[in-house]
Amino acid sequence: MKVNWDRHIKTRKGDKRVLALLASVLVGLYAYTFYYKPTQIINAKPQSLEHLLIPVESTEQRKQITSAAKKFKKKTYKKKTYKKKPFKSKYPPTRNFEFDPNQLDSLQWLELGVRPWVIKSIMNYQKKGGSFKSCKDLSKIYTLKDSVYQRIAKYCTLTPPPIKTYAQKYPSKKKRSDKVININSASATELESLWGVGPVVSKIIVERREKLGGFHSKEQLRNIWGITDSFFLMNKKRLHITAPYRYININGEQDSLSKHYLINYNLAKLIVRYRRQHGEYTKVEDIKKIRVVNDSLYTTLEPYLRLE
Repeated sequence: MKVNWDRHIKTRKGDKRVLALLASVLVGLYAYTFYYKPTQIINAKPQSLEHLLIPVESTEQRKQITSAAKKFKKKTYKKKTYKKKPFKSKYPPTRNFEFDPNQLDSLQWLELGVRPWVIKSIMNYQKKGGSFKSCKDLSKIYTLKDSVYQRIAKYCTLTPPPIKTYAQKYPSKKKRSDKVININSASATELESLWGVGPVVSKIIVERREKLGGFHSKEQLRNIWGITDSFFLMNKKRLHITAPYRYININGEQDSLSKHYLINYNLAKLIVRYRRQHGEYTKVEDIKKIRVVNDSLYTTLEPYLRLE
């Protein structure tokens, strides 16, 4: 296949001649290195490294160099040997002794061979109020190894706790007293002596009493937070009540009516408006003629209503 130089490679005539000359030179060099083998290089004997690097002038120097090279070859490097230090455990040596799991401290658990992470879980369990009821409960500790459990279970001597009575389990915080308490005149500290009444409930009772002007019956205490049926059952003989010390004059001014806890501003306004239209009230029952006052509201207001 003929190559069209002018079509594929755009060159001048001088460039073509130079390329042809270079190609012939490269071919000639390749043929020379492939076929020509000089006899001097083939028959030459290899010399030692000492003769190539160091110029030797006498036989004595040559012997010294060869002996030094032999010693260098024969020299062997000794490996460093490290003495193994005896293993020292950071935990105390284990020993077996009789123990009660509910009375051991952390150091005694370590002496039994129990590891710190297991001791930590045991201590947290006991801080939350837990206790071991039998020696088999030790096997329920999932971080404790079976081999350790089998070894220490032989020395476990658990003494059952004494059975407590109801009074010992739940001791009464208040001393029993038979003093009669008048809830319309007693102070907050005196009210706290009642069964089921603490500082918060006694404070609420006093605040409600001041707003009402006194309680007219014991049943009004049921509307106070913290007072239950057991309160009346346990304090049945100690509760006493007198008449309220502040009443509502329905013939009085609007401002005095609205100050009471049971009467709001709108109801006081209606009471005064009805009185202006029909005259002063002659009976307490007349207040029922106001449409807003129904039977349930009247029953709550009636013990506090007066005409003067």
